[in-house]
Amino acid sequence: MPQESRVILDRQSSEMACSSEPPENKLKEKEENDESASFIPRDYQIEILEIARRQNTIACLGTGTGKTFIAVMLIRESATEVRKPYDEDGKRIFFLVPTVPLVTQQAKTISDHTDLKVKGYYGEMNTDSWNKNQWIEEFQNYEVLVMTAEIFRIIVDHAFIPLKRIQLLIIDECHHAQHEHPYLKALKCFGTLPPEEMPRIFGLSASLLNGKCEPSLLEKRLKELEKSLRSTIATASDISDLYKYGTDPDEYVIMYEKYEIPTTLYKECQGMISEIKLSKFGEKKNSKTTPLVFDAIFYDKPKKCLNALLITLSNLGPWCAYEAADKYLKEIESMPNRFSADTMLSMLGKVCDFLTYFKKECEGLNSHSNEANLDTMPHKLKRLIGILLAAKRSAIFQRENSPSIMEVPFEVDPVKHYESTKQRQERESNLSSIIFVERRITAYVLHRWLLEIKNSVPELDFLEPEFIVGHGCLKSSETSMSEELQQKKLKDFREKRTNVLVATQVLEEGMDIRQCNLVIRFDLPESFRSYVQSKGRARVKNSLYVMLTEEGDRFANFMRDLVSFNTTEKMLQSKCHDRVMPTEEEISEHVADAAMPPYMPRGPNGPRITMSAAISLINRYCTSLPSDMATKLMPQWTITTVDEESIQKEYECTLRMPINSTLKQTIVSPPMRRKKLAKMAAALIACQLLDKIGELNEDLVPKSRLVVNAIEKELGEIEEEDGNGAIPGTNRRRQIYEKHVSIFLKDIKPKPGKHCYLNILNMKLVHPLPKVLNPRGRPLFYPERTARGLALICTMKLPPVNPFTIFTKCGKILVTVTSCDKPLILTNENIDDLEEFHRFIFSDTLWIEGAKKFLPSNAASSYYISPIVGGKIII
Repeated sequence: MPQESRVILDRQSSEMACSSEPPENKLKEKEENDESASFIPRDYQIEILEIARRQNTIACLGTGTGKTFIAVMLIRESATEVRKPYDEDGKRIFFLVPTVPLVTQQAKTISDHTDLKVKGYYGEMNTDSWNKNQWIEEFQNYEVLVMTAEIFRIIVDHAFIPLKRIQLLIIDECHHAQHEHPYLKALKCFGTLPPEEMPRIFGLSASLLNGKCEPSLLEKRLKELEKSLRSTIATASDISDLYKYGTDPDEYVIMYEKYEIPTTLYKECQGMISEIKLSKFGEKKNSKTTPLVFDAIFYDKPKKCLNALLITLSNLGPWCAYEAADKYLKEIESMPNRFSADTMLSMLGKVCDFLTYFKKECEGLNSHSNEANLDTMPHKLKRLIGILLAAKRSAIFQRENSPSIMEVPFEVDPVKHYESTKQRQERESNLSSIIFVERRITAYVLHRWLLEIKNSVPELDFLEPEFIVGHGCLKSSETSMSEELQQKKLKDFREKRTNVLVATQVLEEGMDIRQCNLVIRFDLPESFRSYVQSKGRARVKNSLYVMLTEEGDRFANFMRDLVSFNTTEKMLQSKCHDRVMPTEEEISEHVADAAMPPYMPRGPNGPRITMSAAISLINRYCTSLPSDMATKLMPQWTITTVDEESIQKEYECTLRMPINSTLKQTIVSPPMRRKKLAKMAAALIACQLLDKIGELNEDLVPKSRLVVNAIEKELGEIEEEDGNGAIPGTNRRRQIYEKHVSIFLKDIKPKPGKHCYLNILNMKLVHPLPKVLNPRGRPLFYPERTARGLALICTMKLPPVNPFTIFTKCGKILVTVTSCDKPLILTNENIDDLEEFHRFIFSDTLWIEGAKKFLPSNAASSYYISPIVGGKIII
C-alpha cells in the first residue's frame, strides 16, 4: 500500500484506449452482450445449483457473480409444486431480503425470468396488521412471495401458513441471520418441524460474516451460520472461474491530515447537547405521568441532530457543517406541530436559536459563499478532489504529451496540477463512481459540496453528483428517502445521467446498480462485510477501490483491520469447500430458545410466541390500546441485578403494562444471565397472560380495538344515514346536530330601568407564543396589561364558571369570569349603545363568514357584550 502523499490511478481498459470507435458505442455493445449472456448459466452456477438441489445450501460467491440467477434457476426447479392452487395443497416459495429496495428488485428479476405469479411485500403496505384470511388470499393469488425478513417472521410466528406448505425458502444476504435479526427469529420456528416437512433452504451471501471477526474465530462463525440456516456453505470448486466474473479491483489507502476543529464553536455545540440532556432528565424526573405524557423521543431528536453536527464539523469543516445545520433547522422547526408541552417548546426554541447562531459562525469561519474556499478546506476534501481529478484523467485523457498521473503529487491546491485545455474541452466521461459514507447527513452535505465545487472549479465540471440514502423515518428525517426516489436516482446512475453517487451502506448489499470503475470509501469500512461488499461494487476490469484514512494512530489501526480483512477473505476461499452438514443435535442446541420454551397453546403446528419475538408483540399490543395524539402508551421495563455480590451476575426484569391495559399485574422475569434475556422472558410471560385473559386472538395477534369494530360486533353493521359514505373525521363528512343554549343565558336581556349585572371576562396570556413559532418577532398582545376589557351584561349574576383556556395567535390565554355584586340600572340610550357595540363586535370585528342577521329580540341567548375600562362599564 502506498504511504506517500501520492495516488496511482492511471489504468484504463485497453479496449477503450485502442479502439477507434466512440467509447459510448463500445459500452453499449458490452452491455448488450452482457445482457444476452446473463441467460446462459456459467459452470460454477450450475455446480452450485446441483448442490442446492440435493441439500440446504449457502452460496458464498462474490459480488457480481450471479447469485440471484442461481436462485432463479432453483425456483424454476421447484415450480411444479407451487403451480398447484393453494386450496389444493399447493406450496409456496418465499424469497427473503433485508431491505425494502431489494423487495422490488428481486421480485422484478424473478418475474422477468419465470412465468410464476410474483409479488413483493414490505412494511409500508401495512402488512403487520393483516390477519390470516388476508394472507391466505395472497397465497391463493401468488406463487412466489418476496418480502422483508420481519414480515416473514410474523407470518410463521402466527402460523398464517403451515411451515410444511413452504416449498423453497431463499434468504438473500443471509449473513444477517444472527443475534436478534428477524432472519434468525423466523428460522427458529422450524426447530419443531419434522425433517420430511422441512422446506429447501438456499442462502446467498458474498461475505458470510456480518461484523468484525478475527481470523482465528472464522471457522466458529461459519459453523454458527450453517446451524442457523440448517445448511452447508458452498462455493465454486474452480476459483479461477470466479475471477472471470467477480471483482478484483486495485486497492489503495490514501492518508489525509487531521482537520483542526474550531474549538469555540465545537464546545458551544457540546454545551447545547448537555443542556438538552439535563432538560430530558429533569422532565422525566418531575413528570408524574411519565408512561402517558413524557416522550423521550422529543429530546432524542435534537440531541442526535447536534451530535451529527459535531461529527460533520470535525470531519468536513464549516462549509459542510453550515449545510447540515440548515437541514437540521428545518427538521427541528417542524417538530412543534407534534408536541405542545411548554418545556418542550421552550427547548425547541433554544435549539433553533442555536442552529441559527451556528450557521452564522460557520459563515464567518468559511466565508460561506458561492465559491469554494480551497485554503480553508479540510485536507480530506482536498484528497477527494485529487482522486476524482486523477480518475477523470485516467479514464479519458491518456493522450500523447499528457503527463502521467503517477507524476502528479497531492499538494495544497491539487486543482493547479490539472489545468488542461483538453480536459475543459472534453465533456464526455466514462467515470462511474460510488463514494461510500457512514451517515445520511454526510451523504447529503457531501453531495451539496460536490455540486458547489463543480460550479466553482472548471476542472471539475465533468462531475454529475447525486446522493442516495436509506428509508429511515420518512416523516421525521429530511435526509431520508422514499423507495420511489431511490429508484429514480439509481436509474439516472445506470443510464449515465449521473456519474458520482454518494451513498450510505444502502448500496453495499444487493441493489442492482451500474458497474463502477471507482469506489471510494470516504468513511472507512467498519466490518469485513462492509469491506467486501463495497469493494464488490468496483466490477469493471482494472477498477479502483480507494480508502481514505486519517494519518497517525487511525491509519495504523485501520491497516491492522485491513490485514485482518484480507486474511479472512483468503481463508474463506479455502474454508468453503467440502463442508459437512451440521447434525440435528447441533442445530437444536444452537437455535432453540434454551432459556424458556416458546408459548404454543395450540400445539407445534399452531401459532407460537418465542422469547425473541415476545418484546415485539408486547409493543404491538401497546400500540393497539386506545390513545390520542398526545399520548404515548409504552410498557415500563425495569431491570435489576439479583445479587450484586455474585461473581456470575443475573438480572430480573419487571414489566408493567400501560394504565389502560386489562393486564394489571406486575410481571417479574426469572433470573437471567443477560439483561436482554431477562427482558425477553418478562415479555414472554406477559404474552401468555394476555392470551389467557382474551387480549390475543386465535393467531396470537393483539385484537383490534377500533371503536367501530366493537359497535358493529354488538349491534351489527351500521348503516350510513348521512355523509354520503365519507370517512368520519374528514372534511367531506357532514353530520347535523341540534344547537342548544344554556338555561342561564336565556331570558336575561337587559331592560331599561331594571337591575343588571356585569360579568367581567378576565384574560391573561399565560404561555406566550415561543420564538420558534414566531420567527419574524411579531409583537404579542398581553390582555392583562391593558385596562380595557370585555364583560357580559345581563339581568342576573352568572353562576360560578371554572377557569378555561383559549388559544390565540399570541399563545395560550387563561379566562376567568368575575360577577359584580353591585347592580346597574341602564337607560334606553344605554341599551341602544350596547346593541350597537354588540353588533359591531360580531359584524365588523370577528371574521365570521356567511350571511348574518342581527335580531337581538329573537336571539336564544340574550346577553350583551359590553366594553369596560378598569372594571367599569363605559357607555
